[in-house]
Amino acid sequence: MTTPEEIDRWFERYAELRVNGSQPITPLPFINVRDWQDKLVPQRRWLVPDRIPMAKVSLLTGDGAIGKTTVAMQLAAATVRGTDWLGGVINEKGPAMFISSEEDADELHFRVNSICTHFNIDCDTLDGLHLHSTVEDDGSSGVLAAVDRNGIV
Repeated sequence: MTTPEEIDRWFERYAELRVNGSQPITPLPFINVRDWQDKLVPQRRWLVPDRIPMAKVSLLTGDGAIGKTTVAMQLAAATVRGTDWLGGVINEKGPAMFISSEEDADELHFRVNSICTHFNIDCDTLDGLHLHSTVEDDGSSGVLAAVDRNGIV
């Protein structure tokens, strides 16, 4: 079994490593759980209570063509309006960003119009809903990020 001292020495050696003589590698910032002893556990913030945590990465999965994009766009619209979403309450009204790598701008427009029609609202009611499509005019999927020559995204 590895001792705490061995782990500490490994971290010290790791901090001295360099890639091809460049700047030192920054070690990963690990958390030592013992530091949490006697500390209050932070409250979890929810966008939709017990469904979607606030300001955390969440994953919406399912088979193709079952409505994931529609449900996600409805969530974004409900977030900027501060209304309910699929029977859940939006805890904090605010801006929302929706990035699509499947739908072009025309399809996003069509879907937003469907949401507006369903809720009997105007597009200006969705001020703060920011959409981005990575789909190019020729139908190919655009690039959301790229790696530079140093391997940095």
